Amino acid sequence: MKNKEVIKTLFFSIFTAFILRYIGVSIVWESLKITKDNFHKNLIDITEYQKKIAQHLYLEITVMFVLPFVAAILFYFFARINLRSKYNFLIFIVLFTILYSLSYILIGYVNKLSN
Repeated sequence: MKNKEVIKTLFFSIFTAFILRYIGVSIVWESLKITKDNFHKNLIDITEYQKKIAQHLYLEITVMFVLPFVAAILFYFFARINLRSKYNFLIFIVLFTILYSLSYILIGYVNKLSN
């Protein structure tokens, strides 16, 4: 592996973690809060509330687990990452997953400390 390729992957995984943390916190949680407030003000019934919560859960799962790997696959092909191995793509995905998970946890920890 070249150091340049690992650094590209590191910066991309940190950038992806920041973007997805922002999407998860600001968009998904705010929409859940609005749905909860509407339910408690009796503007929607329980079945509608459950449907909206399920939709938000699916959206959050997609944001957390599908979007990063779609972005990583696109980045892999457009940035022409060359890790000089027979299993080049698998090494990239494993490296990206580890770095992305660590970045996401670290961002959450730093955010918790700042509040």
